[in-house]
Amino acid sequence: MTCDLSHVNSLLKIAPGYDAGMRLTAEFTSEPFEGEGSVPPHAERAVAVLRARGLDHDFGPLGTSVEGDADAVLDALRAALAGAFAGGASRVTVQIDRADG
Repeated sequence: MTCDLSHVNSLLKIAPGYDAGMRLTAEFTSEPFEGEGSVPPHAERAVAVLRARGLDHDFGPLGTSVEGDADAVLDALRAALAGAFAGGASRVTVQIDRADG
């Protein structure tokens, strides 16, 4: 399965007020959920991408958040979501906010 999320970057970059240097916070949750205490493979794969890119992130039972420069977050998010779907996720919910304003 492939996951092309390049349109996410394109949409944000043409949005009014976009600045590649601005900071973003992205939160995402992948499903299906596993039982208490076990981490599903799709969540492990998504977080591995963030770790490999050296981004500040917080992995928890209700989702994962990451913060950084806009381009770095969007590029990592695209790869993390692709990893989640490749790892068996059936749904990924994402919220992106400006962290600097």
